[in-house]
Amino acid sequence: MYEFKREQKCFRVHGECFRMQRSLVRAIDAVAEFDRAVFDPVRLDAMWKVYAPAAFEHEVLFSAPYLLASEGLYRVYFAPFASAPEPSARLILVGLTPGYAQAALVAKVFCEVPLAERRDDEHFAGLVRSRVAFEGSTRSNLCAMLDDLGLPAVLGLRDSRALFDPGRTDVATTSALLYPVVRGFRAAKFRRW
Repeated sequence: MYEFKREQKCFRVHGECFRMQRSLVRAIDAVAEFDRAVFDPVRLDAMWKVYAPAAFEHEVLFSAPYLLASEGLYRVYFAPFASAPEPSARLILVGLTPGYAQAALVAKVFCEVPLAERRDDEHFAGLVRSRVAFEGSTRSNLCAMLDDLGLPAVLGLRDSRALFDPGRTDVATTSALLYPVVRGFRAAKFRRW
C-alpha cells in the first residue's frame, strides 16, 4: 500500500511538472508571436513619440494605448526602456522582463528628462541603467550575490553597486523580454487567474 501511494504521489508531481512545462511552452510560443508585432520599428518609433502617461499606476501604464501585443492571457506593454548597448560593456546583466515597478520608474525618468536627452540613446540608456535597472530589492540581492562571487575585484570596483553608477559604461543591462509582459486581463503582478 505504501509503495502504491508513493507512486501515486510521484505521478501527481510529474503530472504537475508536465502541466507547468506545457504552460511554459505555450508562453514561449506566445512570445514568438509577440515578436512579430512588438518589434515593428515604425510602430515602436510611434510609441516613443506618443508615450506620455498621465500617472504611474498599473491602470495607466498597462492600458490600451500602450498595449503592443496580446496572445491569450499574455499582454506586452510599451515602456521606454532604452536598448542601446554599451559598446565598451565588459558585463551584461540580463533580467527576464521588466515588472510594474521598473515600468513605473522608467516612466518617471522618461517624463523628467528633456526630449533632447531622451533622443540621445546612449545617454538615456545610462540613465535607465543607473536609476531603473534591477532597482529595489532585486538590485540589492543581485549586488550581494555578485559581491559574494568576487565580481568587483575582477572589474576593479569597490563593490557591485558601483555597476549602476551614473556614467558607467562597462556594464549593460537588458531583459530577455524587453517590454513588460503581464499575464491576465487585469494589469496585476503574476497571479493565477
